[in-house]
Amino acid sequence: MAEKHEPGDVSIGKFDVLATYTYAKALLDGLGDGEANERGMVAAVMGAKARQG
Repeated sequence: MAEKHEPGDVSIGKFDVLATYTYAKALLDGLGDGEANERGMVAAVMGAKARQG
C-alpha cells in the first residue's frame, strides 16, 4: 500500500508558483495554450536568473 503523507510534507517551489500564475494569467488574457505555457516557463527562468544576481 502507498504510504500516506501529512499535508506538511508537500512543498511547492516559488518558481513553480510563478510559472503557474503566469500561465494562468496568459490563458485568461486570451492566449493559446502553447504561448501561455511558454510565457510561464520564461517567467520561471527569468525569476531564477534574477535570484542568482
